[in-house]
Amino acid sequence: MMLLRLLFLVIFSIFNESLAHHLPLITACVHNDIWVECKPVCPKICSDYLYKNRCSPKKCQPGCACPNGWLRRNNDLGYCIPQHKCNRWIIN
Repeated sequence: MMLLRLLFLVIFSIFNESLAHHLPLITACVHNDIWVECKPVCPKICSDYLYKNRCSPKKCQPGCACPNGWLRRNNDLGYCIPQHKCNRWIIN
């Protein structure tokens, strides 16, 4: 019985590894986000978008990001809102 479980585990691992390369990447974004190939690892947010040295702009990764002119509402995972509405969310 133990040998059967081990065999199942080996076969499942091989199948899983080979199948993973053929699955499509999920690129659906929500809350006004858009899919980009190079989003900043630390996006601009309303409370600190005027700080220039918050993050290295050269680092990026594929994923959902705010469109140009939009910022994260209150944290790196917040909703995207137009930059002109950020004054409502700035933390003093």
